[in-house]
Amino acid sequence: MKEIKILYEEDSTILRSNNRKWIFARALIVWTAEIMFLIALCIAFGTFIGILIYLLSIFIILPTPFLKVPKKYKITNKGIAYNGKLFLVHKIYKIRMNARRKYVAVYHPLRGELIRLYTENPNEVYTLLCKILSENV
Repeated sequence: MKEIKILYEEDSTILRSNNRKWIFARALIVWTAEIMFLIALCIAFGTFIGILIYLLSIFIILPTPFLKVPKKYKITNKGIAYNGKLFLVHKIYKIRMNARRKYVAVYHPLRGELIRLYTENPNEVYTLLCKILSENV
């Protein structure tokens, strides 16, 4: 078994607080879309069946409105460590970078954005995560 090595470390408190309105807006949009989806299901299938389909889709398909945006994190050879947790980067995930807003995000094909890492060096973080992703395949 490989030993865990720290490849990159960041304290993104300032960048994160500068983009707080975007994080809140995203959560509000996703939450509103989920409520509209619930209402449409209840109208189409009835209240009980609509709520059951909605609850099932929350855990399988719908994106989570609560995005993980750690203030401090470390990128290791296994994944992303933050708040005493290790987020493993699996082969099904996609990595995307937004250089203008200075973040790198990890996406699940069905659930959407899972974690967003604000950084002063988005190109370096993107390269490291892509490397970890290719090694975990």
